[in-house]
Amino acid sequence: MRTTIIQRLAVLSLLYPLLNACEDDPDLFIPPEPGDALIYAYPSDGMVDLPLGSKLLLTFSSDIDEAAAKAECQPDGENFVGTLCLADSDGSLVDLSSAEVSNRKRTLTFSMSGLRAGEEYRLWVSPEIASGVVNLDDQDGPLITFRTRQYNPLPDQAPQVLAINQEMPSVYLPEPVGEERFPFMDFSPVRITFTEPLVETTVRYGDSVKLEHQESGELVDVRILNERHYITLDPKEDLIGGDTYTLTLQGLEDFDEDVLETVTYELTPTLSKDDVVDLNPPIKQLMKAQPALGDPGYPQTSRLHGLPLNQFNLVTEALGVTQVNAMPLVLEGWMGRPDVHVDAVPVVARAGQQLRITGIDPIKLGGEVRTPMFTGDIIGTFVTDVTGYLVTNPYRPKGFQPDDDYAPMFVYMNFDLAMHAEEPRGNASVNQNLMHIQAVGVVDVRDGALTFEVFRTLELDVLSGAAKVSADFALGVRADVDFEFEQLNRDPLQATGSFPEHNQAQVEPSNNIVVVFNEPVHDEGMEQVKLFRQDSNKPVPVQVRSSGSNLVITPLNELAAGQRYYLDLGDGLKDQDLFDPSHLQFVPGDATDGTGQIVFDTASYAANDDAPVLPPVVLGAYPGIGCALQDRGAERQDADGNTVKMAGRCVGGLASDSLFYPFFYDVSRPIEISFNMPMEMASMTFGTIAADGESCEGGAMCLGEQANGQWQNIPMSARRNSLRLRALPAPDTIVPGNAYRLVINGGDNGEAVFRSHDRFGNLDINTDPLNGMGTCGPLSNQPCEGGPPILLDFTATPDEGAAYATVLTREYTDVNGNGNWDDDEVEAVNNHARGHVKSTGGLIGGANLDDGDQIFTHAALPMAFLPKEPLDLSYIGLVDEGNGRWCATQEDADGDIFCIQTVGESAIPVEINAQHVMGTSLTANATLAIPVLGDLIPLPLETGALVLRFRPYDDKPPQPLRGFVVNQIDPDTGEEIDNPIFITRLDAWLDAPDLRLLSALIPGGQAIPNVADANVRSLPVSAYLTGPVKFLRNGQITLESRNASAIAATLNLSVDLGALIPVLGDLLDLIIGGIVPEEGVGSLELGIAKDDFRIRVVNNPTHARLTTAGQENAGEL
Repeated sequence: MRTTIIQRLAVLSLLYPLLNACEDDPDLFIPPEPGDALIYAYPSDGMVDLPLGSKLLLTFSSDIDEAAAKAECQPDGENFVGTLCLADSDGSLVDLSSAEVSNRKRTLTFSMSGLRAGEEYRLWVSPEIASGVVNLDDQDGPLITFRTRQYNPLPDQAPQVLAINQEMPSVYLPEPVGEERFPFMDFSPVRITFTEPLVETTVRYGDSVKLEHQESGELVDVRILNERHYITLDPKEDLIGGDTYTLTLQGLEDFDEDVLETVTYELTPTLSKDDVVDLNPPIKQLMKAQPALGDPGYPQTSRLHGLPLNQFNLVTEALGVTQVNAMPLVLEGWMGRPDVHVDAVPVVARAGQQLRITGIDPIKLGGEVRTPMFTGDIIGTFVTDVTGYLVTNPYRPKGFQPDDDYAPMFVYMNFDLAMHAEEPRGNASVNQNLMHIQAVGVVDVRDGALTFEVFRTLELDVLSGAAKVSADFALGVRADVDFEFEQLNRDPLQATGSFPEHNQAQVEPSNNIVVVFNEPVHDEGMEQVKLFRQDSNKPVPVQVRSSGSNLVITPLNELAAGQRYYLDLGDGLKDQDLFDPSHLQFVPGDATDGTGQIVFDTASYAANDDAPVLPPVVLGAYPGIGCALQDRGAERQDADGNTVKMAGRCVGGLASDSLFYPFFYDVSRPIEISFNMPMEMASMTFGTIAADGESCEGGAMCLGEQANGQWQNIPMSARRNSLRLRALPAPDTIVPGNAYRLVINGGDNGEAVFRSHDRFGNLDINTDPLNGMGTCGPLSNQPCEGGPPILLDFTATPDEGAAYATVLTREYTDVNGNGNWDDDEVEAVNNHARGHVKSTGGLIGGANLDDGDQIFTHAALPMAFLPKEPLDLSYIGLVDEGNGRWCATQEDADGDIFCIQTVGESAIPVEINAQHVMGTSLTANATLAIPVLGDLIPLPLETGALVLRFRPYDDKPPQPLRGFVVNQIDPDTGEEIDNPIFITRLDAWLDAPDLRLLSALIPGGQAIPNVADANVRSLPVSAYLTGPVKFLRNGQITLESRNASAIAATLNLSVDLGALIPVLGDLLDLIIGGIVPEEGVGSLELGIAKDDFRIRVVNNPTHARLTTAGQENAGEL
């Protein structure tokens, strides 16, 4: 309703200069007729870094003509003519037919999910969109220009400054280009947004980033936040209004080691206070989310989009839809005088204050499958000062009189928010920084008080970064100096989790350290956090930074192998509460177990003297598998009767091996290559795909697309650590539905290849492990380097909203990748298989595994939790017996039938990509039963490194491998199990390419070539695996599976006894006489009992280190 009474004008009297109001009658003000209009738009003009989950909103004072809004647009020079036109920087129009009209026909909403990342868009709106609109006639160009967020590194491009405080950076050059939209205030943080992510360790305040007082040359004392493509500098004391400050950026690097061109900006803040010595602007306001949960009339309807105010949905495929509610917390704010700041009234709320919303209790996968994890309330702490501006409506001429209905005032709020949750496991999964947020809203007067309604689409990472949540955040706030303002802080700061964990062994030396706290940590005291090597009193050079409620401690050099380290958290850490900060308390059961230190041992990688030396292999690949393939493109009929071109089979397997299902690549995911041992990061290079698509020129890996019979290269960027390469194709180069090829050089033709870390001799990658890994050379005991190229043909698919991660076996035994359980390696009982001899046959007499009955496994499995589906476990060969009971159709190796009792109607399908699992050598002690002589000859069998390859289900048409996450009834108690349960049928081939027989009889333990053979080639095994999905306090998610059905496999052995004559000469006469056959054949049946095959996989934490070869060891030694 239009304002005409003095009560409302009394509140607005402070804003008269801003409103440009003038009246002679003190009791009555009659504004001019404003006419119908566009009253609100989001995004606002000039906004950058908008997440792709954002909504475009246009709100009018009159009804929208939906048909006109969706009419076609036509080009008109550099502009477009039409009712509503949205175009990218190339002039390509965006299809707006999916836009929706709501809010009593006053609001048009369009989802930006289909827009391109890092792209600039322009929006034209004409008066025909709504009846009687009078403020859209005089447009010389687009009404709004905005830019979407660039999530990934950009290959072959140096990073650039995209914005400073949401302004074009050129306005702050020493010789400015353009004008700033809002004044830079004395209380303003400096928020620098870049065109792509930066390597965090290149961000060093006082070196690569400096904010200096120009006259004195002094470095400003700031709190610095840096992650991804953001840097925020928040001065610990307000800047001096009217003085000039110099911002210098130099030496900042992206993940391709491209360096930002050195640039200097000049910032001259405007004084917001009555006097430069004042602590705050003069006008105090207390602001409260209202109405909020528990208030009368809650929730009200948002005038911006017609949905509930202070109540909104967290939406994601991974967790379904969760409704959350704003809690009625009070914030203290300060406002400058409107008669001084006539164009934009500045507002500030100091860092350390909070917003609070109800949480996700409990978290349900897909919104259906229950987990025991709760978040409790989700809290947003402002980790830098919140800055804002009150201005007249930007869609009216300057000086136009505000009107609540037709020309409401605007408010722009800019902030950095640290999200965290009350419950420790929920907090570890959701805590994060939301950087450089700009919320835009409207201001009016209700019941004599200023009220604000601001809108922003927020994008949050959940499940440790495996999935994203979008939330349309419409916050309603009321200002009232009489609000009760509680300044107590009841919760002490505590460390609730860490990566690595306290007392963890075999930590990878290239890792960083992440400590999770129950709330965000203040920067004061962070200088006391130090990392020490136990045998030295000198601290290890590290970078310490905060993110959400984490501290991320990154060593500036790779840690030494085989050493004990301890992280000392010091005694100075405190939380960020503005009024009553709590100091860190150490208690038994916290991340330090009450000691204040996190102790861990790095892996030594030491091998036994008699252990084999093996080259590295690709342990996990997405898309694809880590072996060279043959029979690529062979055609088969899938489950729906369609002809599909199969991906092929691993070189070195049997010709009868089933072919892998075609490989697919979700365009929202990175390409990931994992290795079985630490690698030389300098070897993780990208080349150019050869015209024939068979190799990469100038680098170890490449990506391409075929065009006109030749392969064309697609550039990639990468993030690296010693065990993993995460590659990202250049933006807009991968199109769903198109076919591509990923090539990994094998080195047989001298190309560049991936190489192992120098502690392992810089050995070349092995691309055909089934042909042998350690049986090359004259004596068959040398590492088998090289092999044919790995050619992975795949088809791109759209983003399905899946929660994805490459999960790793942790902890695991064989950290040096030599296929041997070395003395210095731990016994990882959660990643092993314990075997036994079930029976023997033929010439094999007695046999046992007493001295080597364990196989320790190592895997890197690209997996994805897909959108929920109706519960149906027939995909993995189970039959529905009713009431949630599903059973196998065949007995296992012990004659038992596996069954599972499920709860609920839904399941979460889990994508399991065809991969191989590496295993340590198995030793069997058998005897060769010679006719006449009896069990005379000992027959030791050493399998060497084992390879377990996932294979397609042979009892079904070709289809992708799947697992499922369900809720289950405990068969012993009849109660529902707390954790969701993962279940799959694992069909696999077992290979022992380095199998050795009779090695114990030969001096030095060497094998005799061509003496013995076995069928440990593509030996089929099958089992149902089940186990809980758990959520840890350090943010990791684990799948702890065991075989629910017994496994058996028979090894058929053949021994050329005639070849043993040089060693066992006494047999010569027996062989010549025909008493002993020249070739002996026997069998050995091995079994794995139920629960004796265990695999525990975890994802990497969100902040696990990924860097560049140059930054791996960038510190001073």
